[in-house]
Amino acid sequence: MVADPIYPSELASRFSGFFHKDFWYHKEMKQLHILSEEEIAKEIKTLPKWRAKDGTLKAEYVFKDFKTAFAFLTCVASFAEKINHHPAWSNLYNTVSFTLSTHDAGNEITKADVKLARYISKTAVQFLN
Repeated sequence: MVADPIYPSELASRFSGFFHKDFWYHKEMKQLHILSEEEIAKEIKTLPKWRAKDGTLKAEYVFKDFKTAFAFLTCVASFAEKINHHPAWSNLYNTVSFTLSTHDAGNEITKADVKLARYISKTAVQFLN
């Protein structure tokens, strides 16, 4: 028999007297500064394949095959876990699409989204060559 999982927010409420309020948040996620339209436009210029649309950052990558796309996604997943910032993505055969915004900031674009987009862009280059 497997016990029901206990989520960090539930643990935090049960043990709120024992932990600092930021205990459950990875240090990298202190980047919740919501970017202005001007800041977004400036960042987009440095992010190949990315565009701002409907309050999100979007990009699409087409790889030579499914295996390469999946290997790329595995790298992105590992980095996303490390910084505790997870993208919305879809994968259809060799095509991977991303939509980034920060849920904890009201689904706005933050520095954390730019950081993840920058990693995705640099990593994609390695798999596209």
